Amino acid sequence: MKKQLPIHLKPLCVAFLFGIAFSLSYSNSAIAQWTAMDSGVTTKHLTGIWGSSGSDIFVSGTSNIVLHFDGEVWSTTILLGSVPISFNDVWGSSGNDVFVVGQLGTILHYDGTYWSEMSSGTTLDLDTVWGSSSKDVFAVGAGGTILHYDGNLQGIWSLMDSGTTSPIQGVWGTSGSNVFAAGNSGLILHYDGNAWAVMSTPPAYNSESISGSSGSNIFAVGMGGSIIHYDGTSWTTMQSGTTEQLFDVWCRSDRECYATGLNGVILRYDGSAWSPENSGTSNRLYGVWGTAEGEVFAVGYWGTILRRPPEIKVEIDINPLLPNIISLWPSLGCVSVAILSDEDFNAPAMVKRDSLTFGRIGDEESFAFCGLLPVDVNRDGYKDLICYFNKKNAAFQCGDTEGILKGETKDGVLIEGRDSVRIIPCR
Repeated sequence: MKKQLPIHLKPLCVAFLFGIAFSLSYSNSAIAQWTAMDSGVTTKHLTGIWGSSGSDIFVSGTSNIVLHFDGEVWSTTILLGSVPISFNDVWGSSGNDVFVVGQLGTILHYDGTYWSEMSSGTTLDLDTVWGSSSKDVFAVGAGGTILHYDGNLQGIWSLMDSGTTSPIQGVWGTSGSNVFAAGNSGLILHYDGNAWAVMSTPPAYNSESISGSSGSNIFAVGMGGSIIHYDGTSWTTMQSGTTEQLFDVWCRSDRECYATGLNGVILRYDGSAWSPENSGTSNRLYGVWGTAEGEVFAVGYWGTILRRPPEIKVEIDINPLLPNIISLWPSLGCVSVAILSDEDFNAPAMVKRDSLTFGRIGDEESFAFCGLLPVDVNRDGYKDLICYFNKKNAAFQCGDTEGILKGETKDGVLIEGRDSVRIIPCR
């Protein structure tokens, strides 16, 4: 829960827009960013997640379990024989070309109808699987193991020369000739289509996962909350804000990535920094993945499945009467933000006012009040919602170029809006 200031201690903020005055009427309340899904089929530990869409999701788990979600109902399949093993990860090129890897060198393939076992050629545990296509798939694991599948009809994987015997926990790439693998003590390997080579990295803990949005935006996460970032040229250490072990990372874009870990930790990257999100659980979370439409799912201990609903990207106009200018002096007063409506989004009717946060990173509890009367700020024929935020709590600094508003609709759908700002007076 967000900490609330008593109403009489909140800085009073009174503003005038088009000659209309409004008074303080709302206080912030916490946004439930993630909600639990009841699979109804298992309480086993869940280890990895991948899908072709929000209605075709596969989840790997312990005790030979693979779950599937069709957009409405979860179902489960128990695979292989009497010896219970852990399936550690799942990836596919489509809903009828799915790979699962696990303990004892186990690799399974799903063709849309049946699961079948593949020949891995190893009994070492496999941790992660990723591919650029159905004929270019990599699996990594214990003892520096890296396997490759070229799509052959015999289902045979070949062993690659990794150059290390250190455990490898993560693999991801942008193409078959630009693949990255992560392991212990900050080890990062790169494959150029011909051979694997060690990359130069800063000192780091053991990495558990690696993923990104492009060849110049890649993250490796692991022990002690460590996160290192690759910008296409070099790896650097990032601040995660946690010391909890991180198990997985996934990116939708350069400005939206998620990492999951121990004690229900979920971090979100907005293009500049990582910040914590409210997962609503203390269970460890092993896997994270999202759809192109904006949904994100996380899985973990005791059958935990969490869902983050898609965000609505809204248009905002910061200080519309003073084109995007925010003055740091005096520190008291308000910043006005117009949440703009369009044919699909009716801001005055849909926005949950007391969910709004605004500032330099968007999570600042600066909300004061919203205007009682909607106004068509940009004169497009749609009435907009004008809200006011305490300038001091918004925490803008010299050098800031963007303001971020976050919140949710009355139906619980997250919203986010961004607009440029000019901070004065600054030297």
